[in-house]
Amino acid sequence: MHEVRGCLLNGKGGERMPELRMEPVSRYGVRLFVGGCVERGDGSSFRRRAHAHVVGQHKGWICIRSWRRILGSTGRPSRLIWHEVAHCLVGPSNWHNRAWDRMRLKLIRENLKAPVFSRDEIEQACASAIKTEAIGEAQTQ
Repeated sequence: MHEVRGCLLNGKGGERMPELRMEPVSRYGVRLFVGGCVERGDGSSFRRRAHAHVVGQHKGWICIRSWRRILGSTGRPSRLIWHEVAHCLVGPSNWHNRAWDRMRLKLIRENLKAPVFSRDEIEQACASAIKTEAIGEAQTQ
């Protein structure tokens, strides 16, 4: 399925924040939060390019600093995305070990023929979630 879309979710303080839904990543039960950390809110910062939540309330979420890191040069989900999906799937006791690496490689192999996305599609999906929120805020004022 070739699908990428931005939508909104309720954040920690009840605020609405952008989520990117993208096949084939969502097939694994993983959700993408772009532009901060889902735990701390939109616009929050963290040290790495991305991280996975493998325990707790936000288990199964991948947080990505920038939408530019979502696609590799082929137009398919980047190796960074599969790296983080593998963390979500193998859990906290398998951090960069053999089980995690096997899962990462399996994900990359399974998705060599995944749908190709354009950077414009990703950018527009992220922007549409943010724009939808801005329109909703303006209408409530």
